[in-house]
Amino acid sequence: MKRLIIAIICLCFMAGSSYAEGKGVGRQIKGFKKEQRKENRENRKEQKSEAREHKAQQKAENKEFRESLKGMTPEQKKEAVKEHRKEQKAENKAFYEEQKDENKAFHEEQKAETMAEKEKIKEKK
Repeated sequence: MKRLIIAIICLCFMAGSSYAEGKGVGRQIKGFKKEQRKENRENRKEQKSEAREHKAQQKAENKEFRESLKGMTPEQKKEAVKEHRKEQKAENKAFYEEQKDENKAFHEEQKAETMAEKEKIKEKK
């Protein structure tokens, strides 16, 4: 009975000391994940700024397009507007697909890093 109590006390002491020193796997992963969240925020900010630039570019193109419509007949304007919208829709689709692919690659890379970090921590033990 005494040995059992001593064994339990030793286990509690070892767990407490590893927690206090921050050597536990969970604590190390937590720090790693904190870094990843920071990277996520930076990546998202970058993508938002790219989207703003894309919208600003399209606004400028729209302004130029409206200027080019002057002097056209109503039928020509209709066809030009239809073609312009079709082009912009294709540009937007390509832009957002590119961002989606970048996100997917970024997150896959982070998953791989997380798995590698977990394995590295487990090997240290």
